[in-house]
Amino acid sequence: YGKTVAKLVTEQTDVFGNSLDLSEGQDPYYNPDKAKELLAKAASEAGLTLPVSLDLVTLSTMSFAVNQANSLKKSVEAATNGQILINVMPIDKDAYYAATYLATSGNESDWDISTAVGWNPDYLDPRSYLNIYSPVNGDQLISVGLNGTSDPDNYQDSDKAAMEAVGLFDYQKLLEEADAITDDLDARYAAYAKADAWIIENAFAISVQCTAVANTVTRSVPFVGPYSIAGQGGNKFKLRRVQKDIVTSKDYYAAKEAWLKERAKSASK
Repeated sequence: YGKTVAKLVTEQTDVFGNSLDLSEGQDPYYNPDKAKELLAKAASEAGLTLPVSLDLVTLSTMSFAVNQANSLKKSVEAATNGQILINVMPIDKDAYYAATYLATSGNESDWDISTAVGWNPDYLDPRSYLNIYSPVNGDQLISVGLNGTSDPDNYQDSDKAAMEAVGLFDYQKLLEEADAITDDLDARYAAYAKADAWIIENAFAISVQCTAVANTVTRSVPFVGPYSIAGQGGNKFKLRRVQKDIVTSKDYYAAKEAWLKERAKSASK
């Protein structure tokens, strides 16, 4: 029915009383006043004493990663009036990878914030992003300190208790309801939007960065060669052309206009 998944998710979050702009190229979550309000509410409900301290692991041998971590620390502490403190932990490569990319269990993911985990969509369906936190087979469960299992009798007691406490099994039901719809994409995407809204509303995982929009310096001729917003298609060299000079914005938009005209011609045939 002509709506993007982002629009469908926004409509669901409106139902939950939290209107967000999920359009590309901007930050929908940055709101210091709301952050302080929710932080005070959460601390009261959980009986926590503020401030709270969070560990951020980063690779000590990469100066830009350390600088990025310190920048995040400064931003978060300023936005929360020091009610959240970030403990930047530059560590060596072996310890860094063991606690992040190479962790084989939730117990090994010993951090609160990390820029060493992430996800790219493998295929063009909301499931590619949303299944990563499934308590059954989620690809990113280990990164948040949990271990999933397809056998409900085989959960570690601590993992099962944590998943129940945050409602992750309710999230699984939303995933299964959406995945069962295979003959109506509109209905499927609307169902997945409910699951997406659940992740946002419950703040189960908060992204540190997103690379959907980025400035690029390149000599690769625009709109020539393979392209894909999922998988590795956009990284292939096949059919690409390279020009002598760096591509300017004028070059890019001229190429885009020409590409759109050719696309319209092909669509009309």
